[in-house]
Amino acid sequence: FSIFLTYPVHANFLDMFLKEAAIKNGYKIPKEVNSKFDEGKATIGKKLFESSKLSLNGDTSCSSCHLDKFSSSDGIPNAIGVGGEGEGFHRLDSEGALVPRNTLPLWGRASKDFSTFFWDGKVELKNSKVISQFGENSPSSDPLTVAIHLPFVEIREMVVDDTFVNENLKTETVNSALSIQDILLQRAKVDLDLANSLSDAFSIPEDELEFVHLAISIKHFFAKKFALKDTRFSKFISGDSQLTDEEILGGITFYGKGMCSA
Repeated sequence: FSIFLTYPVHANFLDMFLKEAAIKNGYKIPKEVNSKFDEGKATIGKKLFESSKLSLNGDTSCSSCHLDKFSSSDGIPNAIGVGGEGEGFHRLDSEGALVPRNTLPLWGRASKDFSTFFWDGKVELKNSKVISQFGENSPSSDPLTVAIHLPFVEIREMVVDDTFVNENLKTETVNSALSIQDILLQRAKVDLDLANSLSDAFSIPEDELEFVHLAISIKHFFAKKFALKDTRFSKFISGDSQLTDEEILGGITFYGKGMCSA
């Protein structure tokens, strides 16, 4: 390969080969997959994402574990949920509840082609139907909107594992999840500024607001905040940038005999 790269014809062939291999393996440039978003709903979604009122015990928000400084994750092997304090490894020293999962980053989660969520794939769009813990009572036909419903009702993640929860909510039923979501929805409605904003954004009276409207707002925030960004590689695929000889060979290995893309 290094010999080929000294000849323009072979170098152009390898460029073309890498582009074709990437596209064949499913690579798409950001503008092809990023979803459109509503600015008003995204603004509301940001407030909800950062609000600790949406955890049952009121001390944890989505932004407690999804931090910009850790590229929308938390910087530690396993998440620390309710009761956690601090950031990164400092959070391990707090009295927070250990969650037996790693905090997933959020980049690209709102993209058009992303349809399976969480480490275990417990929310998935399959044959135009959303498969989730909600069973036949899915709150939405959009898998990301459904996925956003779940962290708010996960024990230890955003629900404190105390006596009340053990006696009243640890039932492994959808009804328990719905009861928690109703409590959180009422908190949102008590915030008049937030309730008015939601009502205006969805063009419905406040008394018709449901938890799904909170989830949809957070989805729009994801689509804005965590949209995929252009890179040198995406610009290379578009023909707007060049890669070095070493990068070309690395890409061919990645999509070829290295089978990394698999």
